[in-house]
Amino acid sequence: MTPNTLEILPVRENMPRLLLKTALFLISGCTLTLARHAFTSSFLRLWLLIGGICCILFSLSLMVRVWQNVRLKGPIMTLSPTGIRVALGRHAFSQITWQQLCGFSLKQTRNQEWLLLHVINPEHVIKQVRRPTERLILRLHQQRTGTPFAIPTSVLTYPGDDLTQLLHTWHTRYYSQVAPQSSESNFPQADTPAH
Repeated sequence: MTPNTLEILPVRENMPRLLLKTALFLISGCTLTLARHAFTSSFLRLWLLIGGICCILFSLSLMVRVWQNVRLKGPIMTLSPTGIRVALGRHAFSQITWQQLCGFSLKQTRNQEWLLLHVINPEHVIKQVRRPTERLILRLHQQRTGTPFAIPTSVLTYPGDDLTQLLHTWHTRYYSQVAPQSSESNFPQADTPAH
């Protein structure tokens, strides 16, 4: 990291505790599901089955969190005088210039707060990504939030409000300092291996 850059690092959860919770819910779910055969009451068997399925589903959501923690390597965002480098995956990122950005906001869904990076031409940005899986994720974000770049604030080391204000400050400071490029080269080089 150079003096003129700022790295926004991911929050890493306590992996041993997360793995323990995952194992406990998975074992509990399997036990409840299998134990229902030991009872004759159909009502009790139904509730044991429902409880078992809920525990298994919750353990699967915990497995996703374990995978996300293993997958997160390096900064989620890197701010520099030329723009923002956003991590799309473990070995892929997209570089967005300040001129391509038109705003920042927070969006609250049912159980998650998202930091939204609004770009001028979302569809063109998505087409620059080579990997189909990363392209699909960006399209899903676009449909759900109105922008391809939607980052859950729960994985960021900065609170959402503070980070939004910080991005506004950097955007104001550097927007006019970098000369706009041609329309052909003004879009991010996506899916480039990170070093």
